[in-house]
Amino acid sequence: MNYSLNQAKSDIISSIEKVLLELNYKCEIKLETPPSDNMGDFAFPCFLLAPIAKKTPAEIAKDISGRIEKTRWVEKIQAKGGKCLSLEELMEENPTGTKVTLIA
Repeated sequence: MNYSLNQAKSDIISSIEKVLLELNYKCEIKLETPPSDNMGDFAFPCFLLAPIAKKTPAEIAKDISGRIEKTRWVEKIQAKGGKCLSLEELMEENPTGTKVTLIA
């Protein structure tokens, strides 16, 4: 990892920390690599915030992405990714069970 990438990650984490503080959400911030190249360079999964915020991860992602300001490292912020489904909902949406990935 070069210095610029470390600085970018640090600045992005600081931006997320600022927004989480405004929203009164407390959690450890771990940036991840998105599962697909078209989803950007970094991802911040919101699943751990769901019980704290009493919202779905998708709703939390929208809240956060709408508040993060562009910086020299951040060109575009989007709430993307999957959604949480119960097993019952998953069976209704995909009764054949094809192309399903479970993340634990």
